[in-house]
Amino acid sequence: ETCKLNKKIGIISNQGISLVLKNYLIEIGESYDTNVSSNNLNDYRLIIYDDSGVTWLNSGQVDLLKAAYDAKIPLYFTSGASRSKWGDLTHFADSNIANFGSGGALVIANGSHPIVNGVNSGFSISSDPDQAMADSLAATEVIGKSGDNDVLIAFEDLNTKVRTVTQNFLLSNGTENIKLLKNTISWLLASGSQSGGQSGGEGGGNSCTSCSQDSDCPGGSAAICLNGYCALKTWNKVTPSGLGSANTGPS
Repeated sequence: ETCKLNKKIGIISNQGISLVLKNYLIEIGESYDTNVSSNNLNDYRLIIYDDSGVTWLNSGQVDLLKAAYDAKIPLYFTSGASRSKWGDLTHFADSNIANFGSGGALVIANGSHPIVNGVNSGFSISSDPDQAMADSLAATEVIGKSGDNDVLIAFEDLNTKVRTVTQNFLLSNGTENIKLLKNTISWLLASGSQSGGQSGGEGGGNSCTSCSQDSDCPGGSAAICLNGYCALKTWNKVTPSGLGSANTGPS
């Protein structure tokens, strides 16, 4: 059955959604909003902390992200990585929380991981990187470094299969940055913790077919593999079933 992706992507930010993230979610036809609360976590299949580089998460937002993780919702952190309050979620140890400067380059440390597929090592991460090191958990993978600093971490819980990604620098434009953003969202949306629960409603319901390429999907030319799940092609736009038109985010 074609996946009915009527759950949204939730955005938590103290300064509003960044233009880079907003444009990409619109481009891929993903429905999103910034109204995440403890009362509506079941509405989301991925939650992104979209760091502005200006203000930190408050304790209530940290608690909300922890509740989302406990509900097996994948999390994506963009910067703000090394603060001890949320280190258990980002998988960065609380070392030196100072910035290491406005310059730097990401050097890929694990080129086999899906989030860096096709990403060229050594691209600039000039947006507010912090000094931090990854924690020592077995499931924590350091994907990218800048000098001695761990700047890109992927984590998949060995038991629940819930996934998190933390990039220790802000979202920005640029070919390699956008590749990384695309790959990261795709990998998180394909999280094993979300299998069978994409259709929403009570108990979720197993209406999703996972895929790695279009030919994995039933429906022939009417279906496409989108973000790890089969979706419908409608009016020459790639639109997950149940989402309506591609431009589903707020203006």
